[in-house]
Amino acid sequence: MKKRLWALGIVFILCLSLTVPAFAANSDFIIENGVLTKYVGPGGNVIIPDGVYHINDSAFAGCKNMTSVTIPDSVRLINHHAFIGCTGLTSLTIPSGVEIGSESFRNCTGLTNLTLCDGVGFIHAGAFYGCTGLTSVTIPDSVPTLDGDVFRDCTSLTNVIIPESLTDIRSNPFTNTPWFKNQFDIQGEFVTINGTLVGYNGADTDLTFPYGITTIGSAWKSTAGYTFSDDPAYEVILTNVTIPDSVKTIQGGAFWWCRGLKNITIPNSVTTIEYRAFAECTGLTSVTIPNSVTTLGAWVFENCINLTSVTIPSSVTYIDSNPFIGCSKVTVHGETGSYIETYAKENGIPFVADVGTSSISPTVSGFRDVKESDYFVDAVKWAVAKNVTSGTSSTTFSPNQTCTVGQILTFLWRANGSPEPTIKNPYSNIKESDYYYKALLWATELDLIAGDEGIFNANMPCTRIMAVFFMWKTTTPTYDPAAGETQLFTDVPIGGFGYQAVHWAVQKGITSGTSATTFSPEATCTRGQIATFLYRAYGK
Repeated sequence: MKKRLWALGIVFILCLSLTVPAFAANSDFIIENGVLTKYVGPGGNVIIPDGVYHINDSAFAGCKNMTSVTIPDSVRLINHHAFIGCTGLTSLTIPSGVEIGSESFRNCTGLTNLTLCDGVGFIHAGAFYGCTGLTSVTIPDSVPTLDGDVFRDCTSLTNVIIPESLTDIRSNPFTNTPWFKNQFDIQGEFVTINGTLVGYNGADTDLTFPYGITTIGSAWKSTAGYTFSDDPAYEVILTNVTIPDSVKTIQGGAFWWCRGLKNITIPNSVTTIEYRAFAECTGLTSVTIPNSVTTLGAWVFENCINLTSVTIPSSVTYIDSNPFIGCSKVTVHGETGSYIETYAKENGIPFVADVGTSSISPTVSGFRDVKESDYFVDAVKWAVAKNVTSGTSSTTFSPNQTCTVGQILTFLWRANGSPEPTIKNPYSNIKESDYYYKALLWATELDLIAGDEGIFNANMPCTRIMAVFFMWKTTTPTYDPAAGETQLFTDVPIGGFGYQAVHWAVQKGITSGTSATTFSPEATCTRGQIATFLYRAYGK
C-alpha cells in the first residue's frame, strides 16, 4: 500500500474504543488505489473498508442520511471537506495515526460524541467548525498542532481538555464557543492556552503583555472581536505594544491591520516572526529586529506604507518572500557583508550599512553561517563538493532553516546520480521548470510518495521520520529488522510507519534518538541536519 506524504511520521497506536455498526456493501464506495474518492451508498451505519488510507476531499459531503461511520486503522488522512454537512452523524471515533484535514467535519450539526484516539495527528483549520451539538472534547497529547477555527461556532462546547504538551496553537481554535467565553471571565483581558496568547478582551491603547506567554497568536476574530487587529466595532486601537522576554514566536498575522500601532518593542527572546505579522500596520514608521531572530516570514510588513526604517541583524539568515511588499518608503539598515545586505541588493530594496561591519566572515565553502566548529561542517563541504546542494545565497547555507520535502527529494536525487525519470508527470500543480521536478518524478517512481492524488506540496517541512524513510527506500530498501522485533523507541512502535527505516538509520549511524527512549518522528529537520544525514549515508 502506498504511503501518503502527509501521513509520514504519524505514530500508529491502536484505539480500542471503535464501535462496530452494521456493514455497508463495498459497492457503496468508489476506491482507487487505497483512496476513497466517493461514497455512493444510502447512508445509515457506514463501515469504511479496511485498507483505505486516504478519504478524499468531499467524499461524504452532504450525506445527511449517514448516522454513524467506522473509520479503519489503515486511514492516514481525512482530507478537507470529506464529511462536510453530514448532519445526521451523531457519534464519531477517529483512530490513531490520522491527520484531520481542513473543514473535514464542518457543519456536522448532529455530532454530539467525538473521540480522538491517542496517536491522532495534525488537526487542520476549521475541522469541526459549526458542530453545534458538541459539548465536550479531549485533545490527545499526540496532536502536534491545533490550527485556527478548529472548533469555531461549536455553540454548545463547554468542556475542553488540552494537554500541556500542545503548544503550537494557531490563531484561536475555539472562536465563538461558550468554553472560550468563560476563559475571559476566568483570566480577565488576556486568554492564553499553554503559553499561546489567543484572545484579548480589553481596550487599552498602550499594552504590555503578561510575562510567561511564549507565543503571540494570530489575529483572527475571537469571541469579542479581534485578538489585536483594529476593529471599529470592538474599538481596540493599539498604539504602543511591549512584548515580554518570555515570547519566542510572533505568529502569522498577529498584529495584522493594527493601523494605529506606532511603536512596538520586540525583545531578544523572539526567534521567529511569521508571515504578515505586522501587515497593514500603516502607523509604523520604524522597527528594530533583535539579534535573536533568525527567520522572517513572508510579507511580514506588507503594505506598511509609512514604514521608513527597519534594522535587521546579521542573525537573520532566511527571509521567506518579500517582507516589504507595498512598503515604498522603506530603507533596510544592516551590517556590511551580511545576508540582509545581499538580500536587499538582490531585491532592489534600499540598504544602509550603518550598524557596523559584520563579524561573521565566510569560513566554509564561502558560507559565513557555517563555521569549522559546527557539527555539520563536513556534511556541508561534502554536499557542496558533490553538488548535492548549494547555499541559499552566495554567502549563506542557512543550516538552521527548515528543510522542505522538495529540498530533501532533490538532495537525494542528486546523491543518487540524478537519474532521468521515466514516468509522466502525474501532478497537476507541478511544472517542468520547478527545481525539484525530476527529483519528484524519480521519487514517485520509487514509491517514496504517491502521485495518484495529483497534488504535491513541495514546501511541507521534512520530519525526522520522513528523512530516514526516504533514505532507507533509496539506499537499502530490502533491509528488514523484523527478525528481532525490537522496539528501539517508544514513539516508533513495532510495525508502525517508519519502523524499518528507523532501525536501519540507527544501525548505520545516520541518526539516533532524541533521547534514550524517543525518536521524535514528527520533529522537523533543518538543512544542516539533512545534510548530515545524507553525508553519513552516502559520503562515508
